Amino acid sequence: MITVSLYGLYRLKSNETMYEFEEAKDIKQLLLLVQAASGIPVKELKQAVIFVNDTPIDKLGLFRAKLNGGDRISIISPASGG
Repeated sequence: MITVSLYGLYRLKSNETMYEFEEAKDIKQLLLLVQAASGIPVKELKQAVIFVNDTPIDKLGLFRAKLNGGDRISIISPASGG
Protein backbone atom coordinates (compact mmCIF):
# COMPACT_ATOMS: atom_id res chain seq x y z
CA MET A 1 0.00 0.00 0.00
CA ILE A 2 1.29 3.47 -0.92
CA THR A 3 0.07 6.30 1.30
CA VAL A 4 -0.33 9.80 -0.16
CA SER A 5 -0.84 12.85 2.08
CA LEU A 6 -1.93 16.20 0.66
CA TYR A 7 -0.88 19.51 2.21
CA GLY A 8 -1.52 23.21 1.71
CA LEU A 9 -4.03 24.22 -0.95
CA TYR A 10 -4.34 20.62 -2.15
CA ARG A 11 -5.80 19.68 1.22
CA LEU A 12 -8.51 22.29 0.69
CA LYS A 13 -9.22 21.25 -2.92
CA SER A 14 -9.65 17.57 -2.10
CA ASN A 15 -12.34 15.77 -0.13
CA GLU A 16 -9.66 13.75 1.65
CA THR A 17 -6.30 14.62 3.18
CA MET A 18 -4.87 11.12 2.71
CA TYR A 19 -5.22 8.43 0.05
CA GLU A 20 -4.00 4.86 -0.14
CA PHE A 21 -3.27 3.07 -3.40
CA GLU A 22 -2.45 -0.58 -3.95
CA GLU A 23 0.40 0.15 -6.30
CA ALA A 24 2.00 2.59 -8.69
CA LYS A 25 5.28 1.96 -10.48
CA ASP A 26 6.46 5.58 -10.31
CA ILE A 27 5.45 9.13 -9.36
CA LYS A 28 4.01 9.80 -12.82
CA GLN A 29 1.57 6.90 -12.50
CA LEU A 30 0.80 7.84 -8.91
CA LEU A 31 -0.16 11.39 -9.89
CA LEU A 32 -2.72 9.95 -12.33
CA LEU A 33 -4.24 7.96 -9.46
CA VAL A 34 -4.29 11.03 -7.22
CA GLN A 35 -5.97 13.04 -9.98
CA ALA A 36 -8.69 10.38 -10.35
CA ALA A 37 -9.28 10.24 -6.60
CA SER A 38 -9.05 13.94 -5.74
CA GLY A 39 -10.00 15.79 -8.91
CA ILE A 40 -6.77 17.84 -8.80
CA PRO A 41 -5.28 17.89 -12.33
CA VAL A 42 -1.91 16.21 -12.89
CA LYS A 43 -0.65 19.44 -14.47
CA GLU A 44 -1.23 21.18 -11.15
CA LEU A 45 0.18 18.30 -9.08
CA LYS A 46 3.41 18.40 -11.11
CA GLN A 47 4.03 21.89 -9.71
CA ALA A 48 3.92 20.55 -6.15
CA VAL A 49 6.79 19.80 -3.83
CA ILE A 50 6.75 15.99 -3.62
CA PHE A 51 8.55 13.76 -1.14
CA VAL A 52 8.93 9.98 -1.09
CA ASN A 53 9.66 8.79 2.44
CA ASP A 54 10.92 12.30 3.35
CA THR A 55 13.25 12.51 0.30
CA PRO A 56 12.44 15.09 -2.40
CA ILE A 57 11.75 13.55 -5.81
CA ASP A 58 14.42 15.71 -7.45
CA LYS A 59 16.95 13.46 -5.70
CA LEU A 60 15.14 10.30 -6.86
CA GLY A 61 14.67 10.86 -10.61
CA LEU A 62 11.72 13.29 -10.48
CA PHE A 63 8.53 11.82 -11.96
CA ARG A 64 10.32 8.57 -12.85
CA ALA A 65 11.10 7.91 -9.18
CA LYS A 66 10.24 4.27 -8.49
CA LEU A 67 7.72 3.41 -5.80
CA ASN A 68 7.29 0.38 -3.57
CA GLY A 69 4.63 -0.87 -1.19
CA GLY A 70 4.87 0.94 2.13
CA ASP A 71 6.11 4.21 0.62
CA ARG A 72 4.79 7.44 2.13
CA ILE A 73 4.27 10.27 -0.35
CA SER A 74 3.79 13.91 0.66
CA ILE A 75 2.40 16.34 -1.90
CA ILE A 76 2.71 19.96 -0.82
CA SER A 77 1.29 22.89 -2.75
CA PRO A 78 3.83 25.51 -3.76
CA ALA A 79 3.94 28.64 -1.62
CA SER A 80 2.05 31.64 -2.89
CA GLY A 81 1.34 35.11 -1.75
CA GLY A 82 3.03 38.41 -1.82
